[in-house]
Amino acid sequence: MTGDRVLQVDAQGPRRTTVASTLTGGTRFVVDPEPSGTTAADTLRHESYDAVLVGHPLPDGSEAFVEQLRGAYVDLPIVAYGETAALDAGTTRDLFRAGVTDLFVLDDGGGDASDDRNGLDGLVESLPEQIETFHERRRDRAAEAAFREVIGRVSASDTRMAGTLDDVLSAIRRAYDVDFAALTRVVDDEIGVVAADSHPDVPLAPDDVLPLAETYCNSTLQQNRTVAFGDVNEVAGGDDAVPDLSTTYVADVLGFECYLGTPIEVNGKPYGTLCVAGRSRRNGFANWEQTLIDLTAAWLGRELDHEQEKTDLRDAAFGT
Repeated sequence: MTGDRVLQVDAQGPRRTTVASTLTGGTRFVVDPEPSGTTAADTLRHESYDAVLVGHPLPDGSEAFVEQLRGAYVDLPIVAYGETAALDAGTTRDLFRAGVTDLFVLDDGGGDASDDRNGLDGLVESLPEQIETFHERRRDRAAEAAFREVIGRVSASDTRMAGTLDDVLSAIRRAYDVDFAALTRVVDDEIGVVAADSHPDVPLAPDDVLPLAETYCNSTLQQNRTVAFGDVNEVAGGDDAVPDLSTTYVADVLGFECYLGTPIEVNGKPYGTLCVAGRSRRNGFANWEQTLIDLTAAWLGRELDHEQEKTDLRDAAFGT
């Protein structure tokens, strides 16, 4: 497993090496060192990191670098460290005002050696929690953006449903970062793709029909609930027996290794599913992802109800 990526900015070579060696002693962190704020800023323009460590003082100004960084990366953890002699009360205040999320003293400076705010141990113990908070905020922002886009598409559904459905599936696939998003319909022991948005390499398109038993949607329909697979042999969110899906068409031929699907009913009867699938494993699906697909499926069920009603009325009018 690849560790969290940390950009370390420290002009003092020996200290930079000591801190980096401590952080990379396990498998938790991958550290990229830079000697100055200028080189670090250039690196950040081309690479993505989970946190930045700032060794105070920097020749080009620690506070100025932190302020510049905070302006460009609102949620990124920025953790400063340094020796007692360089971190008086005024400097500490300025660093926090500039935007650091935490600060650690690397020597005890005559203080209480048991204080976990001192030393590298405190820094190493604090960093994972700060990184997780950072990722939670990013997930929250992604969820908010996804809800806005999908609900916006749904709200514009006074246009032709087919066009709206295509837009909604496209928005969902982008939001979930998967290879396939589709509305399916079940007839007897087969399942057909009604509409889909997919990666060009996925050989599955509207009007394609598969044996129901060869798909993940079979479990969704059998259990009549939202089902999530982070792995082809694991189900998130339920105690039901998990079938062996590793040899099914969607796993063996299409290469799908994760799936999230929910059943859709029309006129009180099973219709099919709204589902997403991807060719990369993931550690389950977030609550917002399950909520969003449930809400979208409920909207689709209502729209399909209306479409069926219009068809029935038209057939009755023309005596068909």
